[in-house]
Amino acid sequence: PKPSSAASDVYKRQQITILNEFDSIVYSSTITVFNNQDYSFQINTMGAGIYTIELTNGEYSLWGQFTLY
Repeated sequence: PKPSSAASDVYKRQQITILNEFDSIVYSSTITVFNNQDYSFQINTMGAGIYTIELTNGEYSLWGQFTLY
């Protein structure tokens, strides 16, 4: 059976983790994201440095780096 449009609009729960350059977790949250939904969070408490962001949903993982000056 084909899922209803409401069910297909929901993504799995996402785990967001941000690590500093020493691999210490500085931010962690689990969210549910809907199709085409933006998500934002505050990073103003993080100091200057290189950070790694990881997004996982139990099936897939994505990661990238960003720098705060």
